[in-house]
Amino acid sequence: MALPISEGDLCDVLSSGSVCDEGILQTMRRCWEENHYLLCPHTAVAVWKHYQSPVRDGEIRCCLATASPAKFAEAVHRAGLPLELPESLQVLPSLPTRFKNLERSDDWEEKLRQCIKSISEKRVTALTERQTLPHPCKN
Repeated sequence: MALPISEGDLCDVLSSGSVCDEGILQTMRRCWEENHYLLCPHTAVAVWKHYQSPVRDGEIRCCLATASPAKFAEAVHRAGLPLELPESLQVLPSLPTRFKNLERSDDWEEKLRQCIKSISEKRVTALTERQTLPHPCKN
């Protein structure tokens, strides 16, 4: 399937919707009960739209999950659903906070770019050498 190019054609194949908080929680529960798939609240909005709109003959639908439900633990708990955090997230509260102050006179954008580049290069090197990647929050 190819997406149409013109904006008018896109309106024929894309749709949108909005839903209240309770509708989001209900959708998260329904998706969990029917599919054992845990949605983040943002993705639940798209799935709610899917649930509310009948599928037409020949119609293909795609819903892309926007984030990990682990980022929205409070919403998952409000929906009454289980949330098993991966070990990499479970350890975050026990790790030291790391930050770097950038003074107003500093070229913070360039320093940030260099920091990101350095981290990326270290990770690529580790992958290339098939080493275990260090935890990004540890030295």
